[in-house]
Amino acid sequence: MSSTISQPTVRSARSSELGCTAMLHERELPAGFFARLGPRFLQRYHQTFSESPLADVLVVPNGSEPAGVLVGTYDNAAHYRWAMRHCGRMLAVAGLLSLLRRPRLLLEFLRTRVGRYARATLRYLRRRTRRSGGHPGEPVAAPAQVAVLTHVAVSPEARGAGVGGTLVEGFARRACEAGADEVRLITPSNGPGPGFYRALGWHQLRSRRAADGTVVDEFVLSLSE
Repeated sequence: MSSTISQPTVRSARSSELGCTAMLHERELPAGFFARLGPRFLQRYHQTFSESPLADVLVVPNGSEPAGVLVGTYDNAAHYRWAMRHCGRMLAVAGLLSLLRRPRLLLEFLRTRVGRYARATLRYLRRRTRRSGGHPGEPVAAPAQVAVLTHVAVSPEARGAGVGGTLVEGFARRACEAGADEVRLITPSNGPGPGFYRALGWHQLRSRRAADGTVVDEFVLSLSE
């Protein structure tokens, strides 16, 4: 892949490119839980974002493979409701098959994540029940629309060419056009992420311990200013 990217441009990934975006994700973000589930699961995971009307997979193209990929939601709560309805079973089966091939990862999932995923599913079911049982005409306060930058990865050959910044700024622009009030993300505290996002104008909210025990920083970018 050529490393000469004079002016990076961003577009949505094509379905035929999701195998490449999954491999780039796995290669450049290997510590992430989903990356450890393998490229087959990651491709299905990216497909969920690509097909959702409330999310996207963005790429900076560079020949036959993308120089960078960004996965995120334009309305996080609405996207995951959509994903539960349309892709939940497919993702659950793909994840289970991957976990069964990786016993150590399965134990980690049971120890750190299964409770959180079960609670999220119950919240989704309760919201559906409340919506179906509500009274017409009841005033409901509109919550803020929060976009979430979930993953961003840049190939080593393209680093230093502005690919990461172009992806992040392109995502924020599209999130604003989609009606989001703010974009949020988390990044490891001990990595290059905090300095990178501060330089792009993001504000740190807090540091906290993630499910796997690592310390992460939460950042926000207001889109209403």
